Amino acid sequence: MPRPRFEKLPPERRRDILEAAAKELAARGYEGASLNRILEQANLSKGAAYYYFDGKEDLIATMFAYLWEQLTKEIELDLSAVTADTFWPRLESLGDRFMQSAKDDPWLMSAAKAIWALPAEARQRGPLGEAFSAMEGWMEAILKEGVTLGVVRDDLPLGLLLAMVLGMDEAGDRWVLEHFEELGEAEVERIWKLVFGMWRKMLAPEEP
Repeated sequence: MPRPRFEKLPPERRRDILEAAAKELAARGYEGASLNRILEQANLSKGAAYYYFDGKEDLIATMFAYLWEQLTKEIELDLSAVTADTFWPRLESLGDRFMQSAKDDPWLMSAAKAIWALPAEARQRGPLGEAFSAMEGWMEAILKEGVTLGVVRDDLPLGLLLAMVLGMDEAGDRWVLEHFEELGEAEVERIWKLVFGMWRKMLAPEEP
C-alpha cells in the first residue's frame, strides 16, 4: 500500500497518478506496463514515485484499492441489519449502484478493465494480493451471513461457494467491460439483472 505521503497529496493529484497507471495497464498489460511511462503521463519524477510507492506492483495495488473505495464509498451494507427477506433485494440494489457509479465515472470503468486484465498470479501476491484478499473477505462475510439467514445454501463448503461466485463475477465483469461500448447501457443493465438472477439460483438452498 502507498506510503503515508501519498495520502497527503490533494485528491485530484492522487487521482491523476492512479489514472495514468490505469491507462498504461489497460493498454499494455501487467508485464508490458512501464513505470517510467506511468510517471511521464502523471508528470511525476522517478524519485518522487519511490517517495510514494515501493514500485509498480504497489502503485497498481493502490489503484485497485482506490477503485474499490470509489465503488463502495456511498454503499453501506450493515449485515447485522439484513434479514432473510431483505438479503437478496439489498444485494441487487448494491449491484445496481456499482453499475451506476461505473457509468457515472468512465475512469472507474477503465480501471476495472485494467485490473481484470491482470494475470491471476499478479492478483495473488504482494500488495495487490492483499487488496484482493480484502475484497474477497467482504464477499465471504456476505455469503456467511446469507447461510446464517437460511437464504444461501449450506450443503457446500463456504470456500467453494466463494470460489464459484468470484469466478462467475470475474468472467461476467471481463466480458461486459470488453463489450460495454458496443452493448450500450440498457443492454448492460439487462445482462446484469440476468447474471444476478443466475447467482441467486446458484446460491439458493435446495428445495425440500
